[in-house]
Amino acid sequence: MTTMSNVAAIILISVVLLSAKAPVSPLLNLSLFSASETMLHHRSLPTRIVGVFIRNPRTHPRFSTRLLGRTFCYTDKTPQPPSPTRLEPASNLPPILRLVNIHVPYTHDPGKEHTQVHQSLQREVRKRLKLPRSYPMPEESIKIVRKSFDARRRGGRGRNEQESEPAFVYIIDVNTTSLLRAGESNRKTRVAAELFKERLSKLIQTNAIQIPESRSLAIQHNPQPSKASPLTLTEGTGQTAQPRRKQVTITVIGSGPAGLFAALTLVEGWEVSKEKSGEFGRFPPVRVQIVERGRDVGQRGKDIGALINRRVLSKDSNLCFGEGGAGTWSDGKLATNIGRNSEYVRFVFERLVESGAPERILVDGKPHLGTDRLVQILKKFRERLEATDRVSFHFGQRITDIRTDGNKVIGVDMQDIDTGKCEYLQSDKVVVAAGHSAREIYEILEGIHAELEPKEFAAGFRVEHPQELINIAQYKEFAKDSGPRKDNKIPVADYKLALKDPPVYSFCMCPGGQIVPTSIVPSELCINGMSFSRRQSRFANAAIVTTIPVDTFGDAQTAMSSEIERVFGPYELKKIKKKSGKMSATAGMKWQQEMERGAAIAGGGKLVCPAQRLIHFLDDTFDPDDILPASSYRMGVKNFPIRDLYPPAVINRIRESLSEFEKKLPGFISQQAVLHGVETRTSSSIRIKRDPNLCSVEPYRDTLYAAGEGAGYAGGIVSAAVDGVRVAESILREL
Repeated sequence: MTTMSNVAAIILISVVLLSAKAPVSPLLNLSLFSASETMLHHRSLPTRIVGVFIRNPRTHPRFSTRLLGRTFCYTDKTPQPPSPTRLEPASNLPPILRLVNIHVPYTHDPGKEHTQVHQSLQREVRKRLKLPRSYPMPEESIKIVRKSFDARRRGGRGRNEQESEPAFVYIIDVNTTSLLRAGESNRKTRVAAELFKERLSKLIQTNAIQIPESRSLAIQHNPQPSKASPLTLTEGTGQTAQPRRKQVTITVIGSGPAGLFAALTLVEGWEVSKEKSGEFGRFPPVRVQIVERGRDVGQRGKDIGALINRRVLSKDSNLCFGEGGAGTWSDGKLATNIGRNSEYVRFVFERLVESGAPERILVDGKPHLGTDRLVQILKKFRERLEATDRVSFHFGQRITDIRTDGNKVIGVDMQDIDTGKCEYLQSDKVVVAAGHSAREIYEILEGIHAELEPKEFAAGFRVEHPQELINIAQYKEFAKDSGPRKDNKIPVADYKLALKDPPVYSFCMCPGGQIVPTSIVPSELCINGMSFSRRQSRFANAAIVTTIPVDTFGDAQTAMSSEIERVFGPYELKKIKKKSGKMSATAGMKWQQEMERGAAIAGGGKLVCPAQRLIHFLDDTFDPDDILPASSYRMGVKNFPIRDLYPPAVINRIRESLSEFEKKLPGFISQQAVLHGVETRTSSSIRIKRDPNLCSVEPYRDTLYAAGEGAGYAGGIVSAAVDGVRVAESILREL
């Protein structure tokens, strides 16, 4: 009876087609198939004939319909019953696929502290891949690449309540082999697995799925090389390079991110880049000596404590100088604009994790360490370097000169900051990895005629709000779920504001942070923001800065003088001009010093900070009797008309931008917002010119190198570390 019903269905379809004058013979191709042997599946009829394929070569239509409870598929291909054997991935199917912008409403997510795969995430991945709910998804088939929080609402017409709330946004890597095998192992999902394989190419074409680049090291390394054995490198061919007898001594000036990662790369023989530049051949043993003006993090912490609590400022060991660089006593941000998924950035993150950083920084969309964590990480990082027996640290040593012999650098002179004892360090190569506040280094480089040039930087004020105000401005009614505690699902709110015209933007936003002095001498005042790992402060601060176009002042044309006067104000041009008429490379640095001296005088000395309510600054008014709101700046604040701290051009740019910032972040302009001044050292005002391929500095090719933020090639912890790695790679290639 069942067979007769199926035959009747086939005849009925044929009659319908003939009545529509559809060409049947020889253009009509009919084939019967069994549900157990085809993609068409019917639970109640595992072995019955339930469908018919009809092929029309002229139109090649493909669609399906149901008639008399049976499924009929029209297709442009004659069906071939698939083999009952195990499904194999297509040859052109990449093993790993990347899904971007996977949104999980925050109420369905475990929260900011959770970085593991969870059910809500699996559900969203199934939706993106168009897999049925019952499709198995093994743990190893999904890997979280990035997790970030998006406070913006995605609501609109047709959006339900869940879709209109803030969400966590994921980037996911899918192991297609594991996923297909899981689907084929279940008879109910075998069809879905086959369809999934067919859909992948379409998803890739629409950029819904990306194929991540694989990262491989061109040179293998030995994380903990033996103290007795010289450094050896394993080439891509698997052969071990033989070291030269002569030892190469490299001096690294500065123990910030650039200096530390340059040293690590040199002694452990890392090669991060995918493409090798020629053959390395024999490789000599390398010895690295790191010279740091400040002290190690332990003693440096005591010096900073003396500054905050007793106003005792050490010009050599402070928030700018010391182990780890200025970033140690800053916010500890690991955000970067050079590509979070790049091989160099992953390399830096992985080395930090090996030194004690939490593994979640590999996943966080806005990774942050905080000063308290950075101190412990730096100690372990130093222990790792010292364990190689090829790295020595010289803390508390101020560089007084870089010795040269013709066009070669042969060593450095250093002086103990406590005893005044001088010492000479012979060097085959010198890497300048000092920070942007090491002004004496620039003067030394200028003295040996190294090529320097002025560089664009930014300057302005640091604005502070109550953190709760920023939470409400960003999250609205969802702010109740934000906070620094582990049980708070949403992180404390931050913001990023920017305008192109005028070029004003927020910089180094520190949620749950505090404002700190970054002065290196008592007669100059500069401030910055910092926070600890938990971000528990009740304040939020960020720099509001505008671009200072110093890079345009390298031109000797007289027309530049008007631009200098417009931006730099009454500052005397003869102080920043060379006798030749060209602008000195240190012009911006000296302008920064002038602004910092003015801020120190405005505060009344003792590193007291001049400050003013944002609304008064916006209205260009000053109330001498105004009592300012509480500030996180522990050295004290003084009510002052901060419009007098910068030239009018700088002040007008910042003032014009505030109204636009209020539109982007309602509540930004409020009675509780206070501007603190001044912040001038957002980046280096000088660039040390270097060969783009070899990273060496002219005219001292192959012996003098520059790396990091102070050299003008980075802006932050991660980019500085990456630049240090690249410079070290160029040295390894030469060796």
